[in-house]
Amino acid sequence: MAANKLKQMLKKAGLQDIKVTHSPVRALTEDAQIVLSHEGLADMARSKAPWAVCFSFKNFMNIPAYDKIVNALKAGEDIVED
Repeated sequence: MAANKLKQMLKKAGLQDIKVTHSPVRALTEDAQIVLSHEGLADMARSKAPWAVCFSFKNFMNIPAYDKIVNALKAGEDIVED
């Protein structure tokens, strides 16, 4: 659900060349650069992908990190955790 929403927002912003994939936290790979996970999985996500920028959320329908990621990409800025 989170991956599809981010894909839609990136497409709307004209950023279709950015790859977004869904993966279980326990199966994160080394090519993950940004990880969105439910807050209950945030510690596991950070331990599985310490090189990645990790954002956690409480509610799938309201993820503030979406706007932060899209805005930073549009502006050519680094994406950093809160």
